[in-house]
Amino acid sequence: MPRRLPPRRSRDLSPEHLDFVLSRLGGREAGSETRYAPACRDRTVDEQPDLLPLPRPWRRAVTSISRSGPGERSSRGSAEEADANAMALQRDGKIVTAGDAVVRGVVRFALARYRTDGTLDPSFGGNGKVTTRIGPSVDVATSVAIQRDGRIVAAGASSTGTGYDFALARYDSTGRLDPTFGVKGRVTTDFGHGEDVAFDLAILPDGRVVVCGLAATTGNDAFALARYRPDGTLDPTFGRHGKKITTFPDNAEATGLAIQSDGKIVVAGSNGDQEYYSQFALARYRPNGALDLTFGQGGRVLTDLGGFGVASDLALQPDGKLVVAGATRRRFALAR
Repeated sequence: MPRRLPPRRSRDLSPEHLDFVLSRLGGREAGSETRYAPACRDRTVDEQPDLLPLPRPWRRAVTSISRSGPGERSSRGSAEEADANAMALQRDGKIVTAGDAVVRGVVRFALARYRTDGTLDPSFGGNGKVTTRIGPSVDVATSVAIQRDGRIVAAGASSTGTGYDFALARYDSTGRLDPTFGVKGRVTTDFGHGEDVAFDLAILPDGRVVVCGLAATTGNDAFALARYRPDGTLDPTFGRHGKKITTFPDNAEATGLAIQSDGKIVVAGSNGDQEYYSQFALARYRPNGALDLTFGQGGRVLTDLGGFGVASDLALQPDGKLVVAGATRRRFALAR
């Protein structure tokens, strides 16, 4: 999911630690190639204070993002690189992927849609590909979902110059930005302390969008949730002015969410320093954004997997049980 996102304020920026960060959410093993934003390639870590590591599992996209249409439906030149971070399936079997593409030194939201045979769908963005610029330099889509009416919502993070905000964009079925959502199809949300990154989203039956991630606070990083109305404005009936921050004993980040049949929201992620000690962390919220005090202790659950465990995603079973997947010291880890 997220790429080129900011390290925690307290993180060590040594190459060894950055490689560890790459592997901490599963999928990559320490010691494999570490990739950085293009501006960092010719500079050492000490010389590059704004180094942006890629802190989630990734796979290089085989689709080159290149020009195909006017405006922001595609990039204006060949992308220097592109990564797919998430995908969703349409009802007709077509596959929508979301991630990022670097074009002329600017990282943009990037989406591609494939037909059922794996070829690019030319009815999307002119040649199957779309890029969208939201902030001044770095916009990364980390998740994507399909509405019942076929519109596509992508969420992630957008740089502000001094930090990152939650970022969303909504597209119609042809890949055009939806002007009825936010400002010309785009929305950003600031939680107030610099580094706010969205990792997952879910669309409610009424069209509202729930997004989870992390928000920097004056203390530790915390779970961050936001709920948006169908027009992209924050839903004032959720949390405080549409936003909810949940703290844990240590740095915490929410990387997956699910909506129960009763409307309650379950979020999974991690709590810990992400280097020496970490736990699976879960929280459950009532539909109004208040913590569900019938869940765990005060609405929170911490699960120790032997000293180190980082959750990546969760799913709901038909019987209501929760399954959380992640990693523990280079191994797959699951808990139910």
